[in-house]
Amino acid sequence: MSTFLGLFYNKGENDDEEVIDEVIEQEDTRIEQGFDTEVQGEVKTDAIKHLRDLLISSNLPGYDYMEFMASVSKRETSVEKDKYTIVYDIVKDTGVTVEHLLSTADKYIAILENEEEQFNGKLQIEHDKTCEMMDQVSDIDTQIGIMTQQIEELQGTIAEQSGKQNKLKEEINTRKIEKAKQSADFQASMSLVKNDIEENKQKIKTYLEGE
Repeated sequence: MSTFLGLFYNKGENDDEEVIDEVIEQEDTRIEQGFDTEVQGEVKTDAIKHLRDLLISSNLPGYDYMEFMASVSKRETSVEKDKYTIVYDIVKDTGVTVEHLLSTADKYIAILENEEEQFNGKLQIEHDKTCEMMDQVSDIDTQIGIMTQQIEELQGTIAEQSGKQNKLKEEINTRKIEKAKQSADFQASMSLVKNDIEENKQKIKTYLEGE
């Protein structure tokens, strides 16, 4: 017997979240595919309560699948088949048929599928936003790649220009040293020649002025 019978078909009798949680713990988790990512789906209390309330609020007029299952869930017998047959034996004389129970069950499935469609529609909107964000990430990645390439090219240009600059600095320094040496050599030579002339002048004065 499904543990969800009493939970779904008897609103007000099982509203305690602890009861719902206890039912959920008995259910196996399933692997569900969700928007490009495989994740482990878990039965959630709030989702179960929402779906339960949706079915109850959508209860069709008259005796149908919902009322039948509510009666089945209240039957106290260890044999599951007996729960169904006992209730059906009671209600079939009122005109309820198996076909009616199955067709109304299908209507509730359609209600759930419509809810699922709306839920997936909302998720799709969020998924589209996520895809837009992923596109932005891809665009940024492309821009980063372009800028990285530009940086590498600039770094190469900078290295090349720095090499030229260093060579120029070395050449300038060499020229300065050469010019300074040339100047110093010239001044030394100039001083020697001028001093020699000055000395000769002094000798001329000394030796010849009295003659």
